[in-house]
Amino acid sequence: MKKTEKDALYYSDMIYWIKKHAGFEQEHDEETEARVEKRAAVIDADKLCFQISEFSTEFYDCVLRIFHETGDIELTKNTHNISRHPELVTKLIKEYEEKRDNAIKREEKKAEIINTLAMERSILSISANQVAEAIGVSHTTIERIEHFKMNPSLDMIIKYADYLGYELSLEKKRTNDKDMNNIDVSTPQENQPIVRKRTTNNNETK
Repeated sequence: MKKTEKDALYYSDMIYWIKKHAGFEQEHDEETEARVEKRAAVIDADKLCFQISEFSTEFYDCVLRIFHETGDIELTKNTHNISRHPELVTKLIKEYEEKRDNAIKREEKKAEIINTLAMERSILSISANQVAEAIGVSHTTIERIEHFKMNPSLDMIIKYADYLGYELSLEKKRTNDKDMNNIDVSTPQENQPIVRKRTTNNNETK
């Protein structure tokens, strides 16, 4: 099964799904409802067999966590029975809210880097075609990246930056002792990528 990149929307949808099963009050959004239902649907892998989606698997893991903490056998009969344990559900929701907020920060940082590269490309009068050819993708891919219609890989961003004479580096994030006790290893926080103009030696030619 191809793994889904867990962006802020993924975590928001998980919060919505948990709240729905727990009977927590929330605004009804038909667009969100349709998207989440699709995420949670059983996948027809090859017309011959079925498999549970990654989203549903993660949700069932959440239910299993509550089961392990409570021993409530009713949870194995119906996932809506998590409503019997509102405090644990609330704790779970807070964890996903933190993951969502961390994802938003990462997406904002990536958007900042992409904006920097797009502006530099324009200043240098370099076309999307030139960048695309240099890094081995289509010009449509570059345009989609710059208009935030595609989530590029780190490798692609590094190649793009390198072509324009930039490099990515890591800067230590200032983290207080309290925050250190709540680090989620699945969402790296300490090192944030930043894009800098690559320095050149005097004997290098442009």
